[in-house]
Amino acid sequence: MTRRLREFVTCLAIATAVSGCQVTNVRYNAAASGKGSIVNVTPTATRTDQFDPNCNPRDRICLAFLEFDEMGEFWDRGQLSYIHSLLERAKQGPLAPVVVTFTHGWKNNADDNANDAHDVLHGQNGNIIGFEGILEYLKAVYAPRPIVGVFVGWRGDLITKFWPVRRQFSYFNRESAAIRIPGSSMTSALTTIMTDARSNTPDALVIMIGHSFGALVLERALSEAMTDFITRSTAPGGGAGAWADLVVFVNSAAAATEGKQMLDLLKNSPPAAPGKHYTYAWRPADGTAPTHMPLFLSISSLGDAATRFAMPIGHGLPFLGYQFNGSWRTYDSPDPPAITSQHAYYMSTTAHMPALQSHVIVDVISPAGCGAVFRTPITISTGESYQICEKQGRWNTTPYWAMQMPATIVPDHSGFFNMNFVDLLLEFVPPQVGSVVQRPTLKLE
Repeated sequence: MTRRLREFVTCLAIATAVSGCQVTNVRYNAAASGKGSIVNVTPTATRTDQFDPNCNPRDRICLAFLEFDEMGEFWDRGQLSYIHSLLERAKQGPLAPVVVTFTHGWKNNADDNANDAHDVLHGQNGNIIGFEGILEYLKAVYAPRPIVGVFVGWRGDLITKFWPVRRQFSYFNRESAAIRIPGSSMTSALTTIMTDARSNTPDALVIMIGHSFGALVLERALSEAMTDFITRSTAPGGGAGAWADLVVFVNSAAAATEGKQMLDLLKNSPPAAPGKHYTYAWRPADGTAPTHMPLFLSISSLGDAATRFAMPIGHGLPFLGYQFNGSWRTYDSPDPPAITSQHAYYMSTTAHMPALQSHVIVDVISPAGCGAVFRTPITISTGESYQICEKQGRWNTTPYWAMQMPATIVPDHSGFFNMNFVDLLLEFVPPQVGSVVQRPTLKLE
């Protein structure tokens, strides 16, 4: 083999690894065809789900799948119709449902077949099992309210586990997909779920969670819809329609450039309302001080090396490309003042960027950096107690909360499927008095 031929083969091999080669764009949950992509969540030793298009959330936990292809289109628009019917069944009883959507990240998909050769090394999809575990825990917390889960799938798992090196190089390809996939189809689906859940049932609880690249997908899918919701809610007459009680980006792999514009919108009052700012709070009937709540919550673990360290490394080469092209700007009047160059947002995530953090989670024994406290301390299964409070001297005073959490709650990038994390999340959900949700209102004040 000549030197030039060797160089060509080497370059071709690298290009193949980075691009992920040509892996067929498939619907991973094809086993659900004709069955509405809905399963009964029944805890068993083998954890093999049974598809049931007529699953009734008033009798058992029901999980629906909603898949999008490589270009962001529905694989099967009928899945949304089945979800609508599922939510209608959930609302037929006396108690409003709890509806939770989950958008998975890199190296995952919506494959729920335990015998699939694609995942033969690990058995059934760990994200699906973990999400089902969260739904079961919520059933115990909110019993006897109906529990509905929606697993939002995309092609995050491009390469089989038999090719671990190629799988790592798919990072760049899958990040591009996570940026490309959110569009009209996904935005309309998510906002439809919000609206359907609350239609004629205002006390339904709606929580939307995205993990890793799935948080990037979710944030991009909802940003424009959220902008519309905010401007309509605060306009004379209001009436913007339903919105989720909480949108969570957990261990998000999205650069802080994704959240910066939303923070600007919420932080800086619109031209029509000079001197005012956005608040999102519920106000007790007894006239006591209002409790401010998050519309968005970006929360990442201190044990998450993937987003604290690996993500900036992954952005290194693209950063140099943007730098070479002169893409970055220097702010004449930086806001927040600590960030003078735009590239700083690209090299961090919102939750891990001190200048954008709104709150801290501190040990109740040594609450350093703790300002005004948020609700009551929480105690996790290991015995530690933590207090959520405003970060002292914070710039981010918006309803887009950003913070880090201890590794005792979530130990690493993917270890968030546990009761400690769910208990923490429920602190950010509007409280209830009886069966009535004390839902916050968005105002310009």
